[in-house]
Amino acid sequence: ATPMLASLRVLGGADRIGLSRSAFSFEAEDGGYRIGRLSPTQALYHLDGKMRFVAAIGEYSADQPYLLPAGHHLVAGHYVLRFDA
Repeated sequence: ATPMLASLRVLGGADRIGLSRSAFSFEAEDGGYRIGRLSPTQALYHLDGKMRFVAAIGEYSADQPYLLPAGHHLVAGHYVLRFDA
């Protein structure tokens, strides 16, 4: 990852950046966010605070969410989203 990517932030809601509302769910939790993949075709990836690959979020759903730590990033489609507490 390049240092330029570290400063990227998504402005506006998901509907304004072209992500489907049914792509994934997220819910705040102490220390992070619970991420659930809602569409079987939606690729989701976890990057750490320095934009390094951590894991593919493929087997997780709203019923069994993935815990994304605060300050880490979620790659969804063409977008990198940072979740801050």
